[in-house]
Amino acid sequence: MTQRPPQVRAGIDVGKGHHWVTVVDADGGPLWNRKVINSEPDIHTADHVTWALDLVDGPAALLLGILSNHGQSPRYVTGSKFAAFKKSFSGQGKSDLKDSYVIAEFARCLRRQTVPVPAPPRITKELTLILSHRNGLSVERTRAINRMRAMLTSIFPELERSFDVARSDGPLVLLSGYQIPAAIRRMGESRLTAWLAKRGVRKAATIAEKAVTAAKAQDSAIGGEDLTAELVAELAQRITQMNVRLKELEAKIREILSQHPQAPVVLSMPGFGELLAAELLAAIGDISRFPSAGRLAVASGMAPVSRNSGSNTGKPSAPYPVQPAPTTGLLPVQPVLVPDRGDMGAGDVPA
Repeated sequence: MTQRPPQVRAGIDVGKGHHWVTVVDADGGPLWNRKVINSEPDIHTADHVTWALDLVDGPAALLLGILSNHGQSPRYVTGSKFAAFKKSFSGQGKSDLKDSYVIAEFARCLRRQTVPVPAPPRITKELTLILSHRNGLSVERTRAINRMRAMLTSIFPELERSFDVARSDGPLVLLSGYQIPAAIRRMGESRLTAWLAKRGVRKAATIAEKAVTAAKAQDSAIGGEDLTAELVAELAQRITQMNVRLKELEAKIREILSQHPQAPVVLSMPGFGELLAAELLAAIGDISRFPSAGRLAVASGMAPVSRNSGSNTGKPSAPYPVQPAPTTGLLPVQPVLVPDRGDMGAGDVPA
């Protein structure tokens, strides 16, 4: 009978250009450590290794893909648990080698506190990517709107108060062409209405009326208004382009969501629209991996936490703030206690 090789643990400190890998034996003795370039030819896998890492997206994507292709099942060490565990090691210095060793030791000593990293299905991966891009673009749009409103307020505050540029494209079209009171007064209401209608603006007459009313309320010209007006026009055009792109991305999200087999279940819940349903499915991956609502509550950090100490017993309270979830279909696991679930101890990781 062939004896099975002993199980070893490999800790990976993930980096953009390279990863640092440390392998320890069953007693914690270091067996091997080296810098591994973040490229496929330099990443190798071996049997009987438990892989643990501190990042599951971004620079870790190629590494996780190669491990998955070789039948490996990596484990994720959350940032808060890693930081707490690292305090038990001597020394104050910070190095990739030390971090990879700490991660390997965490996997050896506290394997049940690590989270399995399953290979996300295609739909989950696509939802994660497109939602991340959409949310980033939305943040950029909000910043551009705030900058444009601040500039417009500095030269034409009455016009800035007249429109909500975050909710309507019509005022953005107006601002792409006219930004100062004198120019709007010269156009007049009828000509401005025709100009807006020619560019496909809905309720062009209403927008033109508000703009002319605001222009008549300000006769003074502000110093530097020509340059400011030029910048406002540039931002208005950029925000319009962002609005178009956001609509395209949201249509793509709906298309991908319609292919998810569990989307109808999530959409049937009160308060869930298509974007929120996509966010949920991208965060948790396959819902069926949670055998009960209690397990999902544990993974999301929503279950009450037991705070029994001295005479203060039997009073579960709200959990600690939940960390941001990795973007590979995982949820951060908190050491929480779910009521009426005697078969699951605090800190259990959902299968």
